[in-house]
Amino acid sequence: SSIGPFYAHALACYTGRLHRLWRVFLQEDPSLPLVKSTNQALSVYESSRHTEAAMAYPYRISLELTTACNLRCRMCTQSLDPNGKRYYLDPRLLDQVEPMLRAATNVALTGWGETLVHPEFRPIFLRVKAQGPAISMVTNGLNLTREMGEFLVDNGLSELTVSLDAAQPETYRYIRGVNRLEEIKENIRYLAELRRVRRVASPRLTLNFAMMRRNISELPDFVRM
Repeated sequence: SSIGPFYAHALACYTGRLHRLWRVFLQEDPSLPLVKSTNQALSVYESSRHTEAAMAYPYRISLELTTACNLRCRMCTQSLDPNGKRYYLDPRLLDQVEPMLRAATNVALTGWGETLVHPEFRPIFLRVKAQGPAISMVTNGLNLTREMGEFLVDNGLSELTVSLDAAQPETYRYIRGVNRLEEIKENIRYLAELRRVRRVASPRLTLNFAMMRRNISELPDFVRM
């Protein structure tokens, strides 16, 4: 019975010292693979210990580029305040988070708004990508032109999720307020074909379907599509 508390105390001392060693180690270039994996391990450790003042960088980051959107979908809170103030990330703010971006394994360029409406999306994307993380993003697809698809494929986007919520144009128009489902589908097909031509596996493509009374009957058709 006396061994248990002694072992627990020894383990706590050991992990505390290891923690301090890791904190020193993370002062090295956080983009190095070994530093990245160590940072992730430290982040998991600190989370399990409920550490209040964490020393690890986050290894998954959601970086919202804008709160603006080019749609006012029926199920989205954007439609509740259609004329409200919208904001765009100032690219200069990336200076403050660059060390975290180098340490991250994944950065999601996603938030309340439509990422692709940011006027400086491309230079921001390239700057984040230059730090080494895998990049994922969600889009409604309206700005997913062929030119944009080529940019995303050629510059290493890891995962792209397109929110459609319908299999039929009339349902899409009811939910999203525009009649552009077929155009978006063609752009997605082009991007998928571009992967084949470029002989790359990314970006991984996912289609989102928010289920509602209006569209639930189309779910089987959506899967087939």
